[in-house]
Amino acid sequence: MRQAESRPLAENLHHWFREQRAKLPGRSPTADAIRYAMNHWHGLVRFLEVGRVDLDTNPIERAMRPASNR
Repeated sequence: MRQAESRPLAENLHHWFREQRAKLPGRSPTADAIRYAMNHWHGLVRFLEVGRVDLDTNPIERAMRPASNR
């Protein structure tokens, strides 16, 4: 399912990032955000190769919150 449905979306997003980055001023906030995503791309798409990687980070984020915020 991830290969069939998510991989094409991820590839399209990667392509779109490259296109947009080429159009933007080098130090604009949007270019910085795209550069950040591109620098972390391997980690962002890891879920495509490793089935045990969750698509949702909410459980991890909840676990990291202090007990007083729950």
